[in-house]
Amino acid sequence: MDKDIEKEIDASNEEEATIIPEQAKQQMENYLSIKEKERETNEAIHKENMKDLEYRRWYYQNQIQKHMDMIPREYYYQAEYEQMETLCEKYQKSIATMEKEEEMEALFKQFRKKTAKKWNANKIIAILLFGFLILFGGFLIYLLILQNK
Repeated sequence: MDKDIEKEIDASNEEEATIIPEQAKQQMENYLSIKEKERETNEAIHKENMKDLEYRRWYYQNQIQKHMDMIPREYYYQAEYEQMETLCEKYQKSIATMEKEEEMEALFKQFRKKTAKKWNANKIIAILLFGFLILFGGFLIYLLILQNK
C-alpha cells in the first residue's frame, strides 16, 4: 500500500518536473512576442509622430537634454559644466527654429561630439604604461624561451 502511494507521488513529481520547464519556456516566448509587438507599435507611433514639426523639435530637444543629464557633473570643472549647459541651451534654441529632420539630427550629433569627454593626460599615460608592461612581459617570456633552448 505504501509502495503504491510512493510510486504515485514519484510519478506526479516526474510529470511536474517536465511540465514546469515547458510552461516557463512558453511564458518566456509569450513575453518576448509581446515585447516585440510593443516595440514595433512604439516605432510606428514614433515614425508617425516624427512627421509633425513640433514633435520633431520636442524630440531632438529632449534628446539633447537627456544627453546632458547623463553627463556626470563630477567629471568636469564647474566652468566646463556651465559652458556645456549654455551650449545645450543654445542647441535647443537652434532646434526650435529648424524645420528639417536631417538638420536637427546633425545638430544633435554635433552636440554629442562637442560634449564628449576628452581624453586627459592620465588616461593616455595609463594606456601607454599598460602597453609598455605588456611588451616588457612579452620580451621576458621571449628571453625565457631562448634561455631554455
